[in-house]
Amino acid sequence: MTHRLQAILRDAVVMHCGQIADAEERRTQALAILGFLANSAPSEAYRNFVRSEMERLAEAGADAVDALFDASPGEESGSVSWSSNALYHEVAYPSYVHSQTHPDHLAMMSRVFGLKPAAINKCRVLELGCGTGYGLIAAAVDLPESQFVGVDFSARMIEEAKQAALAAVASNVTFAAADILSFEPEGEFDFIVAHGVYSWTPLAVRERILQICGRKLAPNGVAYVSFNARPGYHLPAILRDFALSAKPATLDEAYAALERLDLSTMPETWAQLLAPCADHFWSKQSRVQVMYDEFAEINEPFLFREFADALSRHGLRYAAEARIEDWTANTIEPRARQMLNDLAGDPVRRMQYRDCLRLTRFHASLVCRDTVQPTIVPIPDIACTMRVSTRAVPLSPDPDIKGPAKELFESPDGVQVAIAEPLLKAALVVLSQQRPRRLLLGKLAIEACKLLGVEDRAAEQKLRAWLMPFWEGGFFELHSHMPNCATELNRKPVASQFARYAAERGEALVPSLLGCVAALGDDTDRQLLLALDGTRSQTKLAEELGLAPEDVTRRLGQFLRMGLLEQVI
Repeated sequence: MTHRLQAILRDAVVMHCGQIADAEERRTQALAILGFLANSAPSEAYRNFVRSEMERLAEAGADAVDALFDASPGEESGSVSWSSNALYHEVAYPSYVHSQTHPDHLAMMSRVFGLKPAAINKCRVLELGCGTGYGLIAAAVDLPESQFVGVDFSARMIEEAKQAALAAVASNVTFAAADILSFEPEGEFDFIVAHGVYSWTPLAVRERILQICGRKLAPNGVAYVSFNARPGYHLPAILRDFALSAKPATLDEAYAALERLDLSTMPETWAQLLAPCADHFWSKQSRVQVMYDEFAEINEPFLFREFADALSRHGLRYAAEARIEDWTANTIEPRARQMLNDLAGDPVRRMQYRDCLRLTRFHASLVCRDTVQPTIVPIPDIACTMRVSTRAVPLSPDPDIKGPAKELFESPDGVQVAIAEPLLKAALVVLSQQRPRRLLLGKLAIEACKLLGVEDRAAEQKLRAWLMPFWEGGFFELHSHMPNCATELNRKPVASQFARYAAERGEALVPSLLGCVAALGDDTDRQLLLALDGTRSQTKLAEELGLAPEDVTRRLGQFLRMGLLEQVI
């Protein structure tokens, strides 16, 4: 455990001053960067940890500071007892739809950062390591004139993907069971996705992923590559080390080892730092997911600059993060924010410093050819041409939008903000009430003014000023297009065939027409969803399921907001 905690400090100081030859100057700079972290890191637990380590270094003397620059020691845990490669053919990774890998989101982020991706209604998409293919199928259903290709090492998962595509009537997606090392895709692709693959494969496969991106991306194409990041992943790696040090033969045995980890016996600064990571392990949707994500035989985190160096070997460059929240400096302490803003001209160095400040554990990065140049910072004028939605909700059941009183709104990440400005309160309420609609800014201004009962010719301009900070804070979401999902209840509602297929398989999270997942509340939700084939009225649904008519209407309203209902023409 100690070596992992030391590695957090090592990554920070080596990045900052590892090339300084003079030992005394190097020590001075190392303590300076640790002092900066102790005062500027967003997490109180992290600040406390760095302060305690600085006190330890002060007592231990120069040799202890010099030791921070030593090569990182190897793993403590030894080898994993099960073979994840063999298991991968037998146990399917849980099926998920990740909204960040949908062409709608990839195109939006690319455009906001100055790139010119292909129109998503007629694009070509390749996913390397597609698993059961749910993300590709969801996008294929949404974009029927685009073409999608998925490849995965597991023949079992590819077979499940083919069955799911057939059930979803997605004829524009094809799947192949193949090793990425030998797979040779045909033609160019506008978007290439490699989610949950890079950190979990050998060097040869990682290089092959980037080689495919370098050779097969269209000139203005964009690739999505995710990986575990240092220094933050040193923390969950402590839990991984602890579980695997018991040499478990099964996942249950690994979890039993984790249960013996008593944070209360550790120094307080260590326990505070590890508590969120322990929650991270226990909150995973399934233990199978933990087996692949955390306990895999290969699970290598990277410094961001190491990833950027690998990109450059294949004619690629970093463009942006897949989530704006993972790029912005707005949520960081002012002094640190200024430092990151000063580094805007060097996006790789900026991101590496941001990772050290925030202890970033995971990256989902967008990549382009090195022949094109992203803008490094978002372009507000482009963002303002996008469609807007929100998953933020007012905490009051009846928010006062017309008066000057502050109303609390909460983002999907649990961040709360108090808003007094009536137009902004009204805009958030409109988006919340009209979900799943995605409104252009001009339309949103009109609807917000209508809700307020006022005329304001400057309303759109005011919303433009608020769009960027509220997008970066997670209160607005931006989109390239509006999916073909229902925006009002039909007389005989129809649920997505893909969602019904997932529900019939007993899955708790079903694919939405919004390019994400929707959580079913209970088994009654499941039975209702399965009955939505367009042949039953709401009255008939209530009779067949033994529900009160108002309960059916309520549940259907939730399905509508989650994007589970198809548009009936």
